[in-house]
Amino acid sequence: MVIDSHCHLGDWGIWAISAEEKIKRYDAFGVDKGVLMGGIYGADWGGRDEAGAQSLRCSNFKYTNEKTLEAARKYPGRFIPFMWLNLLMPDAAEDVEYFAKKGIRGIGEILPLNCRFQLYCDAAFKVCEIAQKYNLPMASHTGPEIYGNPLHMISLAAEFPKVNFIMSHMGWYDQGATEQAILGASRCKNIYLETSSSSYPKLIKEAVKRIGAERVLFGTDNGMEEDGWANDFRYEMEKIKAAKLSKKEEEMVFGLNTARLLGIGNRC
Repeated sequence: MVIDSHCHLGDWGIWAISAEEKIKRYDAFGVDKGVLMGGIYGADWGGRDEAGAQSLRCSNFKYTNEKTLEAARKYPGRFIPFMWLNLLMPDAAEDVEYFAKKGIRGIGEILPLNCRFQLYCDAAFKVCEIAQKYNLPMASHTGPEIYGNPLHMISLAAEFPKVNFIMSHMGWYDQGATEQAILGASRCKNIYLETSSSSYPKLIKEAVKRIGAERVLFGTDNGMEEDGWANDFRYEMEKIKAAKLSKKEEEMVFGLNTARLLGIGNRC
């Protein structure tokens, strides 16, 4: 089983892709399912702040989350719906409760870098309490920048040990941030590392060595193209193989871990 634990749909810019086109690409690369971590839709990404500047800080992602649920209901065997969340919105916690009741399976990808907030904040505490109530994993972008620094998620994970956290990109392209993500996951058993956009097969192997293959998840962050742009499938899949894991470890990373984390064997 191969599960892409980080993908998007959308209608905006280079990220525009329909559910049907995504399934065609999944079939071409042998991917069974994808975890829909929101989407790139102009209705949300084209928002403007009070000064008229384009900004995600003013987006509540309600449109995106409804489109995610729509795709998952249309293709229940291929997509698992997560919800995007802007912690700057005053009703962020209420949104999680609302969409949990509608069938959302997790929270994320939270975008602290794009929305310009730090993940370790009062709003996140409220969201974590609801995530614990509904057993929702919580995924967030991580990278070397101040907003997505792995330390924020590590701090949350330490305070909410019953919530499972997914570090999207496991620190992204930066070796220092990736090493920090691995260290944090080695200390917090409720942190999972997701591999999309990470640049170091050797650090994927190091992650498996330090925390066990059970908490490393394969993801593409969309798998849009096949020419090295926008996280192409071939690169993201070959990166796992380049880590030279055992066959059993590869199988776990490519899909079995995500299936276990989301209870996919029990419900689709």
